[in-house]
Amino acid sequence: MNSETNISLDAIGLKHPYRRARLLLSGFGFLTALYFLGSALFLLPAFFLVSAYGPVGWLLTVLLVSGVIGWIAYRGYTNQLRRILGNAERVTAETHPELGDAVAFIDREAEKRGMSPPELYVTDRPDANALALGRRKNGYIVLHDGLFTTLDDSAELNAVLGHEIAHIANRDSVMMQLTVGIQETLVRFWTWVGYALRTWMYQRRGVVLGPREEDAILRKAERRSRYVCSPIGLFTKSLSRHREYIADAEGAEATSLAAMVDALESIESNDQQSRVADAPQALCIYGEPTGLLSRLRATHPPLRKRQQNLRKSFDDDTASQS
Repeated sequence: MNSETNISLDAIGLKHPYRRARLLLSGFGFLTALYFLGSALFLLPAFFLVSAYGPVGWLLTVLLVSGVIGWIAYRGYTNQLRRILGNAERVTAETHPELGDAVAFIDREAEKRGMSPPELYVTDRPDANALALGRRKNGYIVLHDGLFTTLDDSAELNAVLGHEIAHIANRDSVMMQLTVGIQETLVRFWTWVGYALRTWMYQRRGVVLGPREEDAILRKAERRSRYVCSPIGLFTKSLSRHREYIADAEGAEATSLAAMVDALESIESNDQQSRVADAPQALCIYGEPTGLLSRLRATHPPLRKRQQNLRKSFDDDTASQS
């Protein structure tokens, strides 16, 4: 695509009603699954706290459960941040003078959005990928080495950077880390319930369990808990996929439609498939299998569908202006 036309976010910002409806449906499904799967998580502590403190016990229950979820989400975030940045090198004018234009682009976009410029890192991974982590005041963008040999020019690199800046500006990393924290809290809770019930049954039968047997019961309880909580995972991944469309749109707004589409095409043509953990909070750019079941379990839409969404938005905007 040769057009270098810049387009506004209003034109490409997911104005189609069905897109917004699907995003709302995913959020409603997430809350519904959370209600049914998480009821016991709230009701058990509420039973004791309400008995002891009356109506105030409900408030204490919400604070307690929210604190546990927040702690798990924060711990997951810090562990992920430490792992990723520990294998990456920060970009500065001295260490990577060839990326001076990229740093300047980040500074300009951050100023437009009223946020602190995210720190830029590079890692020696061969796949063409990038990811965003952090908050508006403390963000990080990590570029894989494969990007530099895959992308054709600086316009494509800026489109990728615009995509990742949009994730940080829209607080996607915080939101997806929180949803994952909720899911992990429920998984751990039901794992504990399953483990406690199973060991109690063995004790009633007079069976003495050794460390290996207890560990096997714990692992089995966790597998079953993840299966039970899988509806929340599906809705979490659906939310993640829709947020990718928004980041694509804002990446095109920051550069051009052609640059964003061409960047996606270049990434898709890269021979090295990404091996970044398939988690919503990774917020990467990478290809996914196109089968229906694979797409439902994916955190990112297929690249071809993302390109089609961008082009359709551009064509609709051109038609509306003519």
